[in-house]
Amino acid sequence: MTGKQEKLPEEVTWAAPPDKTFAPPERYVALLEQVKSKPGSWAIIRESQVSPRVSTDKRKLQGSSGVSDEHWEFRTARIESGENEGMWALYARYRTREQLEQARKTRKRR
Repeated sequence: MTGKQEKLPEEVTWAAPPDKTFAPPERYVALLEQVKSKPGSWAIIRESQVSPRVSTDKRKLQGSSGVSDEHWEFRTARIESGENEGMWALYARYRTREQLEQARKTRKRR
């Protein structure tokens, strides 16, 4: 905490929650088409200062019917260098047949 102590208020504050802030999978359709056009390469498709935003979108994409093809792979990580260093990113790639076979072999070894 930053010096403020957490406590219950004496009275409620009447306020509506903010609008939904996470992008629906439809927002990614055009970006995923770009990723698929260069199989095997990673691309950043979202950046955020907050980790849960990219993690939530990752789960949404993994569970959506448009990207249920096992060639798709998504990861989240901090950007390590450049202008957006320290921000969180959602990475996507459409794996080549060779990358997919290698992933299957790796899973079998575990």
